[in-house]
Amino acid sequence: MYDMPEKEQWQKLFPLAEKTLAVKPWQKYPEEMIFCFHLDGREDPLYLTVHGFEEETLGVSVYGGDEEIGKYLTILSQGDDISFQTIIANQNSSTVIFAEKEYLSPADEAAMDDADYVPEGEHSCILFRRNSPGFAPWFITKDDADLLVLGLNAFLGSEDMIGEMPTDPLKEMIDIDLTASSPQISLKSIDPLLLSDREDIVKDDFFVAKLKQIKRTGKAVEIDFCYLNNPVGSQLGPIPFYPKLCVIADLDEGYIADQCIFEETSDEEEAFFELIKKYFEENGLPRKIQIRRENTGYLLHDLCKRLKIQLEEKKELFLIDDFLKMIGG
Repeated sequence: MYDMPEKEQWQKLFPLAEKTLAVKPWQKYPEEMIFCFHLDGREDPLYLTVHGFEEETLGVSVYGGDEEIGKYLTILSQGDDISFQTIIANQNSSTVIFAEKEYLSPADEAAMDDADYVPEGEHSCILFRRNSPGFAPWFITKDDADLLVLGLNAFLGSEDMIGEMPTDPLKEMIDIDLTASSPQISLKSIDPLLLSDREDIVKDDFFVAKLKQIKRTGKAVEIDFCYLNNPVGSQLGPIPFYPKLCVIADLDEGYIADQCIFEETSDEEEAFFELIKKYFEENGLPRKIQIRRENTGYLLHDLCKRLKIQLEEKKELFLIDDFLKMIGG
């Protein structure tokens, strides 16, 4: 059963969201601005971002720790050319959205009834959503509600002290220490570790030795993980997910050579290497593999080095991107 917030949680959350709406933080802070809060009783910092600067969608997102905000920084690093794929792969937050009435679902209306909240004015209908990698935005749980209460309380309690603090939001975050008797606010450089890559996957010697026996070709290929853009129902729970697939494209011949859709319960890394092994056995070892770094680099760096295959990181993979456009991805 989905762990929906209880009435008492809604009654805490809606007044805080209403106060946030009154502050209109999107008129003050760009989406690149990150607020970092240190709270009593929490080992990890809690992070917050504001959405709506020069945009129609207004809201506030709360992130539960370094891993979550690191994914948001991955999204920001794409700049204006951010793709649907990057967003779906890296979204990881609990979000308050201020919208018009037509965006409300019956569950949103039930939550407002529990909180005795009556929307008044533009963008006064309040939606709460959980954003998880690979899944469609969905209704929050009890834990998400508690996280949002912490985040909104911390933001509202210190927002008037932030003022017009000058900062470069792509290099610095606003650091607010609420563990002392009086809040300490300062600028803090964004830790490069928050953007650090996952450790490279090192395959065992037997796996690599078998691949070394395969003949070599002069071909170049593209390999990428992709999400389809239409979520489907899940057998593992109520949240619709975006089917994830791995695609291999032959650059020399100009066609999609192979693809694999991952099952919900599959080990994606194991399935990925099985697909790679099958492709190599049928087509030979390529001279070059083009990838998008954030998607497959950690999987292929070690393998390509040991197989003496050139690994090239690209922002766009033309054959795969055309394929995704064709299927609506």
